[in-house]
Amino acid sequence: MAALPRHRRFLGGFVCGAAAGAAASCWAAWRLLRSQSQPEPTPERVLPEEPIEDSLLEKYGFPEAGTETRCYTNHALSYDQAKRVPRWVIEHISKQKTLASILCSTIVPHSLPKKKRKVRA
Repeated sequence: MAALPRHRRFLGGFVCGAAAGAAASCWAAWRLLRSQSQPEPTPERVLPEEPIEDSLLEKYGFPEAGTETRCYTNHALSYDQAKRVPRWVIEHISKQKTLASILCSTIVPHSLPKKKRKVRA
């Protein structure tokens, strides 16, 4: 007879956990669907993008070393799976990308104390 209260306690905990998990997943699904239906806010300042061709990285050809070439938005690489390092990397650097990095590096966070603020010249 002593096993019966333990069994009830286990079932009660299981039911409460299942209900909490179902409620949390329904809430997460509702938030996801709600965020997809809202229009994305447009950024205040947008840098003009340069026209990038699909084969811009392949313009001068890829190195012969490497069997598998992975192409991404702004770079391509050949990955050595044995050593877990890239064999070679080709990166596309444009004027807009360098301007954006300069603008981001000169922003000083005002929430930091004055002692810790550093301005790059």
